[in-house]
Amino acid sequence: MIDKYTKERIAKRAYEIFEWRKENNLPGSSLGDWLEAESEILNDRRTKNCPKCGFSLLARENNEIICLKCDWRTEAKRDIDKVVPRVEEIRKDWG
Repeated sequence: MIDKYTKERIAKRAYEIFEWRKENNLPGSSLGDWLEAESEILNDRRTKNCPKCGFSLLARENNEIICLKCDWRTEAKRDIDKVVPRVEEIRKDWG
């Protein structure tokens, strides 16, 4: 189940892909744009490991990236930090 926040991120990225396709006169479809955006956002969002303990599940909480195993925290200020799922999203996905 994809939450509303993640769907909004996918929709925004799909539109960016659509605009890029049109600017470059490339064929495609809105479904293809959506699936590409969904793949970018969903497939790789949980692949980064904690630099302290090596645990593979990080989450965003307020304006921080946190490890769900140890007490490691850092400020979420890079563009790549936007793809780290929120704690609420993980709780909803994995109950």
